[in-house]
Amino acid sequence: MNEHLSAYLNDHLAAANSAIDLLQLLRDQYPGKPIAAFALEMMSQVREDRTFLQNILDRMGNGPSAIKQAAGWLGSKVSELKFTPDPYGTFRTLETLSLGVEGKLLLWQTLASLAGANSALQNLAFDNLMARGKKQRVDIEQQRMLMAEAAFTAPVPVPAP
Repeated sequence: MNEHLSAYLNDHLAAANSAIDLLQLLRDQYPGKPIAAFALEMMSQVREDRTFLQNILDRMGNGPSAIKQAAGWLGSKVSELKFTPDPYGTFRTLETLSLGVEGKLLLWQTLASLAGANSALQNLAFDNLMARGKKQRVDIEQQRMLMAEAAFTAPVPVPAP
C-alpha cells in the first residue's frame, strides 16, 4: 500500500478514537440529559465508521499504526483538559466533533475517488458512509447551536477575589 495512503487512513483512525473519547466525555458529563443520549447514539455510529476504516486497512494489508494511535490517544487526553462541563466547554467539544465529521466526509470522498485505481477500495459503501456523515454533521450542528446560545448568552460567573 502507498505509505501516504496508510498514514492518511491511520490519521483518520486516530481521529475516530479521539471522537469516541470526546463523546464519552459528553455522555459522562450530562447523565440523563438529552445530550448524553445524543452522544451515546453518535458514539455508536463513530464506532461503526472506525470499524469500517480498520477493515479498509486490513484489506490493504496494513493494520493500525501503534505510534499514530498512541499519539492520537495522548492528544485526545490533553485536549480533554479544555473541554469543561459547562456550556462553553461543551460548545467547543461539539465544534471539534463537527470539524472531525467534516474531515471524515472528505476521507470518504477521497477513498471513493481512489476506488477505481485501488482494488481494496472497490465495492465499498462509500455513498452510505457519506450520507451518514452528512446526517451526523446536521445532528452535531443542532446540538452545537443549542449549546452556543447557552454558552454565549448566559452571564459568566466571576470568581470571588
